[in-house]
Amino acid sequence: MKFRTAAVLAAVLIPLLALGTVVFVAARRSAAKQATPPALPGPSKVAAWLAEGRSKAPAAPESTDPVSTVAPIDRTQIRHLFVTHLERFRYVGRRSSKCKELWPEAATEEEGRALQREKILLDAEWAELSGKLCDLAAQDPGMIADLVRSARDLPERVRLMGLIAPEVDDEITSEDAPSGPLLTGILTLATGDTEDRMHLAAFVGQLTRANRDIGTMLLTLMKDPDPQVRMNASHALTGLAGAGKLKELFSQETAALQQLSLLDEGPMDHHTRGSALIALASQGTDPGDDWVLYRFESAPSLDHFNIRAMKMVARRIVQRHLGRLALAMQNAVDRAQGSALVELRYLANLLPEASRAEFQRAFDAKVDRRYEDKARMLPGLAPRGRAERNMTSVTRFSVD
Repeated sequence: MKFRTAAVLAAVLIPLLALGTVVFVAARRSAAKQATPPALPGPSKVAAWLAEGRSKAPAAPESTDPVSTVAPIDRTQIRHLFVTHLERFRYVGRRSSKCKELWPEAATEEEGRALQREKILLDAEWAELSGKLCDLAAQDPGMIADLVRSARDLPERVRLMGLIAPEVDDEITSEDAPSGPLLTGILTLATGDTEDRMHLAAFVGQLTRANRDIGTMLLTLMKDPDPQVRMNASHALTGLAGAGKLKELFSQETAALQQLSLLDEGPMDHHTRGSALIALASQGTDPGDDWVLYRFESAPSLDHFNIRAMKMVARRIVQRHLGRLALAMQNAVDRAQGSALVELRYLANLLPEASRAEFQRAFDAKVDRRYEDKARMLPGLAPRGRAERNMTSVTRFSVD
């Protein structure tokens, strides 16, 4: 009997003791876990970037008051102020772009709003600094020309020439006049590296006047081994030729322009070919007009350059080669694409009614009406206004 009672007690007490031990151990472990504070997450990428920028930003210029223009001008002071403003200007521009880049990575709504506030402030400062740089450049254009030519350690120095575009424009009194000191200094970039040559070509595109030195330089750069240089030179020459500049020089360079209109060394050389055709069309001479018509007849494909050049000479061509032009217009329908095809329709208005009807039938069989509105958005080249004071920007392309 005593043995049975002991066995029953053992059967009951032993499990209870084991369960109590387990509960005790679990409680201790839980308490230990609660005693260790959880690791706090570090700052997000956006928060870290915002904080880092404030600590590492270059100091804003202490004074933005314009330097006195009373002679003699303190070039050292102007240069110091200009370089200081430029450093801050570049930093603000980069940081503003980074704000936009980081928006998708904002972890919270507050971070997104912080980026937005930062960008608004940066853009306002950027505009103010841009104005101050323009003011300082206007006070001493020669200092800017010196920086562009010789300050090799100054980032983006070649973009600065655009800040004295009005002064360079004013130096050019006629197409036969010699270059003034500002333009002479800037033209030395034609023998510089690729960035120098590319920015020089783009800078000329900011001007509204030109002389023979500029025209000769552009014709040289249109044969440059670098395709980026060729394209920027072509854009500048197209603008000048479309505004009726340098007609006499272009008339003397007919053979060179004809060769350029055939250039095909890279995927973007249609700009070079087209620019040469615009220059030939701007001559107002029979040899120039005849070559434009020849390329309109024979080019494997037609783009806006071909058609715009043809528009420039069409009234003269109608008087001498009406039959050739009418036939070329009909054949052009098969070689033009997209909105360029629709531009042919407006060129056809210069043809007599009978020739225009034949063209219209060929046109209606192929044209895609979706491009009709776009064609009206492609006006001919027009004279430009006064040169603007802006940082020079180049056109770049990449071929994958």
